[in-house]
Parts: sequence; structure tokens; C-alpha cells
Amino acid sequence: MFDKRAARREIEKRNRLRAKAKLPLVSVEEERRRNEEAAIQKERDDFVHRSPLRQRVSDKLLNRIRRRLKNPEWRPSGVLSGGGYAFYVAVNNRLRRIWRWRHRQDNS
Repeated sequence: MFDKRAARREIEKRNRLRAKAKLPLVSVEEERRRNEEAAIQKERDDFVHRSPLRQRVSDKLLNRIRRRLKNPEWRPSGVLSGGGYAFYVAVNNRLRRIWRWRHRQDNS
């Protein structure tokens, strides 16, 4: 979880160093907001790539595609025609939706 107070203290500390070095100061609020957005993005990406749900989402999508194609042996491969890369992107999109839903639930 992102600690706004700690981030603010760190930015103010860096601003003091910048002032001593006669460099322009950064806006504390803008920098804190950027840091918070980066932390949220990292949290989301970690969830998408390391989630224990990843295998389950992948299996469900694979079964759905196999049923639609009426080919129980179909495997995602290649880049085009819904192959490996498209399958990877579809799994990531589903996991991002799950993360957004959970994130909204946690912040409500």
C-alpha cells in the first residue's frame, strides 16, 4: 500500500537537497501523485503476472476457445489468428479487470 505521508517526506527531503544544489524544486503534490500512480501500476502489473488466478483464467479461456472452435486439441501458438500472443493479451486483460474490481472493492 502506498504511504502518502512517507512519500511527501521523501519529496520534501529531495527538494531540500535540490535547493542546496540550486536546482529547481519539484511540486510536492504532483510528484506524490506520480509516485502513487507508479506504485498502483506496479501493484497491478505484479498481480497480472504473478497471480495464482492466472492459471485458472488461462484454463477457462482455453476451454472456451476449444469449445467455440470444436477442436479439443487447439493450442495457442504463433502471433496471428488468435494464437499465442492474442491469447496472452486476452488473459492479461481479464486479470486486469479482476484487479480493477478488487481494487475498487478495497477502496470503497
